[in-house]
Amino acid sequence: MVMGKHLSFSFFTIFCTLLISIGFTLSNYVHIPIGNSKDVLLNIVHFGIVSLGTFALCYLLSINKFLFSIVFPLLVFVCSVIAYFNFFQNLTFTTSVLDAALHNDMRTSLDLVSFPCVLFVMISLLLAYIAVYYRFKYVAFKFKIIETIFVCISAFVALYINNVQNFTVEQRLPFSIYHVEAMYLSQLQRCDLPRQKIGVDAKSSNDSIVIVLVIGESCRADHLQLNKYKRNTNPELSKLNVISYSNIFSEWTHTNLSLPHFLTRSDSVNHKPATKELSFISIFNLCNYHTYWLANQEPAHTYMPFVKEAQSLIYVNPANSVYNFNKKWLDTDIINPMDKVLTSPTPKKFLILHTIGSHWWYNDHFTDKYALFKPILNTKAISSSNKEAMINSYDNTLVYTDLFLSQVISKLRKLNACMIYLSDHGESLGENGNWLHAQDNEPEKNPACIIWFSKKYKSRNSNVVSNVEKNKDKKWRTEFLFSSILSISDIQTKYKNDNLDITKVIVK
Repeated sequence: MVMGKHLSFSFFTIFCTLLISIGFTLSNYVHIPIGNSKDVLLNIVHFGIVSLGTFALCYLLSINKFLFSIVFPLLVFVCSVIAYFNFFQNLTFTTSVLDAALHNDMRTSLDLVSFPCVLFVMISLLLAYIAVYYRFKYVAFKFKIIETIFVCISAFVALYINNVQNFTVEQRLPFSIYHVEAMYLSQLQRCDLPRQKIGVDAKSSNDSIVIVLVIGESCRADHLQLNKYKRNTNPELSKLNVISYSNIFSEWTHTNLSLPHFLTRSDSVNHKPATKELSFISIFNLCNYHTYWLANQEPAHTYMPFVKEAQSLIYVNPANSVYNFNKKWLDTDIINPMDKVLTSPTPKKFLILHTIGSHWWYNDHFTDKYALFKPILNTKAISSSNKEAMINSYDNTLVYTDLFLSQVISKLRKLNACMIYLSDHGESLGENGNWLHAQDNEPEKNPACIIWFSKKYKSRNSNVVSNVEKNKDKKWRTEFLFSSILSISDIQTKYKNDNLDITKVIVK
């Protein structure tokens, strides 16, 4: 009798694993674009690895029936809510979602609740209740060495694959619950760490001005028509009086290190300010600018402290992440909230627009109308994609970025305003066998940079504009931004470095 009950423990664990894997984990895979049978196999294998980890988790939870009766229904409840939005709305549980949920009022949160959502969650909880009832009534646990070894191997395989595959296992349910919470707490801790205040001497004589910093994503300078690229990737900006800097060098080739570098006084010699000092956002605050951060991608823990320096934080698409596919995630979504900010009564405004730009998966970051270059990608597996489709999809993201920047400029045209666009890094498109970024490859170290001034700004600051134009063909590092954006904003402080300031005429 005991043997029969113990055999049922194994089947019971498998049932719980299938409930979570098919009911919830599968939601992370259903929207992934798949081009061929090889891609299908790769996703099945990855799903199986996550399920192995889930099996180990369910096995350990099930050993103690009292622990199981508390934790398992709670786990099912949270997973079912997240999975519902994943399955039916292609939305992901991110730190931005968690932050928004914790700070939204109850009415806003309840607006997301629908009858299908409630039904999905209730059915999931019913299955969880059946599992708890079955665990108490019919299942007994008896230690067996072979099963224990199998569970340990399952956990080891999942952990090993997670480490070698860029932590992709922990990005899937049920493990993403812990991952997102841990990331969020890490961000909060980073924000609480003391940083040195700078610019306490800062002064600004401007009484009405709007400065917009657009942080680009993965935009390489040599693929812009403005910089003599053979394709028409800038149909809108080429009609406008913009200044393109084609010789910018980025020391870092991924966002997490690039942003802290150019938002602070960090330079090629001294990297300490990136982790020890406040950014230029705090200086704008001291000079009576109202500062805004409009985020169209999930902030990372390395630069979350700077995000929190802004007086107002607006998440544009908080439920989107790099694990969303076949769901349009567009930078033009920033325009409406930006427009509302511009109509606020504060005369001095500093806006940071953090874009999704040309981040992978490329196809989600432009609409069909702006797919000028074809064929485009039909699978997320880079190994299964051809170079032509990769470059076409990438270049289409640049066409859409061109549209977005032209819309930003149109909102600023009648104001005393300046827009600075600086990409965090470039992108590899097959050079030396490399793709995407976060690698030591030259195309990733040449980000795009575009500057625009309104007529009102030009009439009041002709010398600044003239010098910016004169310096456009010189070689600069992204560290130019700190001193330059303060000078463009007419902010005076001893913390600026004239040698890193594009508003100064410098002989190089």
